[in-house]
Amino acid sequence: MLIHEFWASTHDSAGEPRADERCVGLVLGGGGGKGGAHLGALAVIEQVGLPVDLIAGASIGGVVGALYAAGYSVDEIGAAFGGATPWKLFERDPLGMGLLGARRIRAILEDMLGACTFEQLAIRCAVVATDLVTGDAIVLDSGPIVEALLATMAFPGIFPPVQSEGMLLADGGIVNNLPVDVARALGAHRVVAVDLGYVCDDFTPAAGGGGALGWLNPLPSLPLTLANRGLAVMMARLTRYQLAESAPDLLLCPKVEQISTLDLSRINDEASRAAGEQVARDALADLLALREWRSVDRPSELPARRVAQQAQNLLALG
Repeated sequence: MLIHEFWASTHDSAGEPRADERCVGLVLGGGGGKGGAHLGALAVIEQVGLPVDLIAGASIGGVVGALYAAGYSVDEIGAAFGGATPWKLFERDPLGMGLLGARRIRAILEDMLGACTFEQLAIRCAVVATDLVTGDAIVLDSGPIVEALLATMAFPGIFPPVQSEGMLLADGGIVNNLPVDVARALGAHRVVAVDLGYVCDDFTPAAGGGGALGWLNPLPSLPLTLANRGLAVMMARLTRYQLAESAPDLLLCPKVEQISTLDLSRINDEASRAAGEQVARDALADLLALREWRSVDRPSELPARRVAQQAQNLLALG
């Protein structure tokens, strides 16, 4: 089929994809312990009734996205990491490829996903990893899920990388922390992205930001606080450059900088979830308009009064 014939078969006369072909993609960024904000944003997206047709994620965003695509609820995902204190979750890597081993995290994921593959998910999903050999971003969207999730969240030096087909796969956030381009490439016509990399401009260096790794560090926690800040600034700058090339239709930026990226025990944190809920509620009108686009034959000129009224009704529910 010629490309213009394919386009005509899937798009209407105004250039919009047909209603039955329209695809909404959800992109969940990396951020380790800040991942609870994804749960809050997802809860509001569900409340709005916006269908999610595919999910792309990096690091903790990939983990949350894959579990959600497998059919787990927001609360079930949070509960899986609830009470995951450093003493329960972390152990030293016996192979010495990371400061911490991944055996206990693997056990959590295998208990939830078993031998599930990407092809068996209820929602199409892809996660991003980084090949430490070549420096390339690797999109994982087929085969066993657990290994892919261990790869996408394998922060170098902290968790061991995953060896696969000559590649040494590590955290996807190294090269693509908010993979909007991946969602587009998979067929998303509209994209909602949740970026955990918001960087406030009133940072004050103080001890106490070492998070879950503080118990392993013989030094005071201030160096870890500064390292965490430097990492956040670096990844935020890279993400902004990438978004200039491939921007989402709706960008949600929960303010969760106070939560350490390295503290996975905070994924079910109430403050983190509340931050995700708040930023999604602030965008209710946009989410409702996107739902309208997704559900009708052609984008309608939704009256502003109706959008405002629906937003107020949803706010009242919360």
